[in-house]
Amino acid sequence: MLMPPPDTVQSKATSLVVIFLVFLAGAAVGAVGMRAQMHHHATHLPAWTEGGKPIVMDKWKRELNLSEAQVESIESTLDDFSRYYDNILAEGRQRVLNVLDAGQRKKFDRMVEQAKH
Repeated sequence: MLMPPPDTVQSKATSLVVIFLVFLAGAAVGAVGMRAQMHHHATHLPAWTEGGKPIVMDKWKRELNLSEAQVESIESTLDDFSRYYDNILAEGRQRVLNVLDAGQRKKFDRMVEQAKH
């Protein structure tokens, strides 16, 4: 049985490692993108916090044939989630600010404002 020259074996091993690393990098980028997309949808319920709650609930009630008890339960659940998420964001922001100096805080505040738009 003939063995390939050592350079060929090493070249194949290197190629496999490179292919694996490219795959791993793609999977990581995909995971980050999915997380960002899910975060966006989880934090931007359709007009929930911008005063569109009655419109959203009317549509859901109509399309899902919800009873009044179900509407009340869903509203309560989504209100609780919204308050909880707002608290988590505020706590995270404060923890970041606690690490920054005064100049960094000002710059961070500007960056956060720009990200909102």
